Amino acid sequence: MNAALKRNMFICGFLVVPVSLYWLFVMYPTVKLVQLSFTDWNGLDGARWVGLANFNEIFHTPEVWLSLRNNLIYFAIGLVGLAFSLFLAVVLTGRIRLAKSFRAVIFTPFILNVTAVSFMFGFLYETESGAINLGLRALGLSFLEQRWLSDPHLVNVSLAFVVVWKSVGFYMVLLIAALQSIPKDLYEAAVMDGAGKWNMFRYITIPSISDIVKLIVFLVFTGSVQTFEQPFLLTGQGGPGYASMTFALYSVHAAFKFGRYGLASSMAVVLILIVLVVQILQRTLVREKEDGHEDFK
Repeated sequence: MNAALKRNMFICGFLVVPVSLYWLFVMYPTVKLVQLSFTDWNGLDGARWVGLANFNEIFHTPEVWLSLRNNLIYFAIGLVGLAFSLFLAVVLTGRIRLAKSFRAVIFTPFILNVTAVSFMFGFLYETESGAINLGLRALGLSFLEQRWLSDPHLVNVSLAFVVVWKSVGFYMVLLIAALQSIPKDLYEAAVMDGAGKWNMFRYITIPSISDIVKLIVFLVFTGSVQTFEQPFLLTGQGGPGYASMTFALYSVHAAFKFGRYGLASSMAVVLILIVLVVQILQRTLVREKEDGHEDFK
């Protein structure tokens, strides 16, 4: 037995376990999910084949489109949180006192339990006894009091803020790592050429961290379309009415509240397809932009 064959057998031997686990816990459930999406199944009796009926129902149900709109609100506010993370990253990579301590404090919410964070904000958002409205009353600003979780026009913004508060520290750490990887020579050369801070930020910092920013934008998008915990824990049923219902929460209700596992599976398939399409579009646009730069050069 030659050395090359021994090496290949050695590699394959190590791959058997992880590949088997991947097929068992990822590929098989995915295939089963797709199969169930074409059936009408209540979780107990035999599944009945219905073809594309579940997908047709999804695209003709107003509540589904409302849930997708709510997910877009999370995405939009998540982009605002990304801008704030970039601001914090730029500030905390500068020469300021206690920068490391500030980083630790800002990153802390990310490691907190989602349930604990949600219940904490539930106490803050209480209409009558919540800390936010009590603080506004104490400051003589009672006219600014809001029904943070019961106003249909405000509830999604309130919930999205919880998501941003928890994730802004994580994005900040990623951006700080990207900022610290930029060669100092670029900034020194820019200073010698008389460039101001804004021009250095625009023409050096942003292009240098563009890849990590694109990654974070994709993470914000996937996180927004998969949002479940905050509306479930803080509003229970996606209320008031369907005002805070998200796509993931609607699919969970379809499965465990109404016993329509086939419909829930088809919604999960749609969610996977949305993420895949966005990822393909992102990669295509990035590749075209890079090819355009190469042609220009």
